[in-house]
Parts: sequence; C-alpha cells; structure tokens
Amino acid sequence: MTEHVARGAGRPLRVLWITNMWWEEGAASARGIFVTQAVDALRRLGGVEIDLELVAQGKGSLDYLGANPRVRERWDRGTYDLAHVHYGLTGLATLMLPTAAPLVFTFYGSDVNVPWQRTIAVATARRARRRIFVSRRLAERWPDDRNVVLPNGVDFEAVRPVPREEASRELGLDPATPRVLFGGRPDNEVKGWPLFEEVLGRVRARVPDVEPLVLSEPGQSYARTVAKLNAADVLLFTSRRGSEGSPTVVKEAAAAGLPVVSTDVGDAPEILDGVVPGGVIPWPADESAAARDAWVARLADAVSGVLEARKRSDGREKRGYLRLESIATRLRSIYEEVAAGR
Repeated sequence: MTEHVARGAGRPLRVLWITNMWWEEGAASARGIFVTQAVDALRRLGGVEIDLELVAQGKGSLDYLGANPRVRERWDRGTYDLAHVHYGLTGLATLMLPTAAPLVFTFYGSDVNVPWQRTIAVATARRARRRIFVSRRLAERWPDDRNVVLPNGVDFEAVRPVPREEASRELGLDPATPRVLFGGRPDNEVKGWPLFEEVLGRVRARVPDVEPLVLSEPGQSYARTVAKLNAADVLLFTSRRGSEGSPTVVKEAAAAGLPVVSTDVGDAPEILDGVVPGGVIPWPADESAAARDAWVARLADAVSGVLEARKRSDGREKRGYLRLESIATRLRSIYEEVAAGR
C-alpha cells in the first residue's frame, strides 16, 4: 500500500481535486463554474499545485464507482498531500484510496438536502479531515467538529458593474425596457420558472412594460452572463425550498450591484442581509391558498418596488469577502492545516 508522503519544507502543497463538476467557456451550461474559478484562483495565489480528476463527466453515474481504479492510480503516482472531493456522490470514487489519505470534502446542497444522497455522503466522508459546507444552513444539518463554512467565491474582476444602457446595447436590448432576471434555465425545475412567471404577471399590474430576461443559455459565454446581470433591473430568484446550498447567481448579482429579491433558500439570507434594495421573502406561514397568495403578492411588491426605484444595490461594497482571492486564501489555510495533521 502506498503511504502518504510528508511535504518537504518550501514545497508547494500538492492537492488532487476529485470533482463531478467542471466548466469551460462555451459549455452547454454554467454548472461547475465556481469549481473552475476556484482552481484558477488557487493557482494564481500560489503555494498550491492542483491536479484534476473528473468523475461522471460524460461517463454516466456508474463512473462514480468506476472511477476508483484511476483515482487510486492517480493518487499513487502523484505524491499528493491531500485530496479534495467535491460533492457528496463523488466520495464514491475514493473508496480505493489508502485509509491514511488526508481527505477534504466540500458539500454543495443536494448532497446534504436529498436524503438518499446524504446517506452516501455520510458514508464516504466518514474519514474526511475537514468537511466544507458552502453555507451555514447546510453545515447545521450535519453538525461535526470538522465542519467549516466556506462559500464559493465570485470573480469580482469579471463581474463588474457596467452602466445598464451599455450592457443592454451589448445584448441587443432596448435600454428603456425594465427587465427582471430569471436566475437559471426555465427547464430546470429547481429554479422555479412557474413561480417566476406568476410573480411577473402580478408585477405587470404596476409596471406594465416589464420583460423577463433568462440568465442561462446553452453555450453562453461568461461575458454574456455578466452583461445580463448589468442589463437587468432586478434578479427575482425563485428556487424551491431546500433546493440550494449557496446560489452562485445571488452572489454574482451582489458583485454586479444588481438588486435581488429571493425566496428563502441556501445562504441567500446571509448574502442579502443589509444589502439594499432587495431582500429575502420568507416562505408562507402555512400551506393554505390564502397564505401562498399573500406570499406571492409580497414577492411581486418587492420586485415592483425595485423596478420603480431604478437603483442599483450596494452588494459589491458589502460582500467583498466573497472575492475569489479571499476564498482561495482561506481554502489554502485549510489545506495547510490538514497537511500538517491538525
């Protein structure tokens, strides 16, 4: 059995990232963009060398187990200080690693919120030295002394405020038309397109010419994503209860100065706390039709208020800790602790 090799003084940490998420410019979806950006930020920071092992990318779900031999081979020839496993199901690809291999896991949402996925995550992360959760709400569902809360970062250099008129023209849109951004793809059930349409229908009672703007399109460049954040007047984030860990678009909107009105999901309450205008609308008090109707009305009122004010948010100033560089520095510190056996 290959033993873990201690790091020599002055040598960069060598980390094997094992992930089921990865993004490249022109990809069909933005899934995993935060993983790609985190790797880039760590490499710029220095002191860490990262190798990637992609699991279940175009190979189907059976690759979670099928990847074990190549993950073990990669570990044996890599002289790594630790492995960082991204997403609970990806832990299934680490079953052949040596028992002494230092492991760090990051959990993103469904791997904690969905019962059958959580069962797998609990089993595979049992020997993790650190368990990173992208939001406090996720960590509280699985208490442990090894837990660390560390949200995904945002590229504040790429996501910069641009005058709305300029961004609208870049997209071929009329700058005079008020727009509400939908934070995903309409065919992604988690993101709540029907609720978005319902709220927008009520908003039209106060802002008749409002139009929707869909954030995600197949093969869309990241520059176009950023342009949409700047061309919109408000992000209406309608994800389902218990469906999110740390929604990237809410943080990107904060970085762009785009006001956000959101359902109470993931760490949206923390990201938007004190950021104005916008905010989180709590879930209905009960499941009655009257309670739901009042809740939808509150969402519509909040969106309408932002549209009428036509004011950008102060999220960029208040959420600077989400910068990729800050998150990468904290992550490198976690790696150093684990590599040192702490």
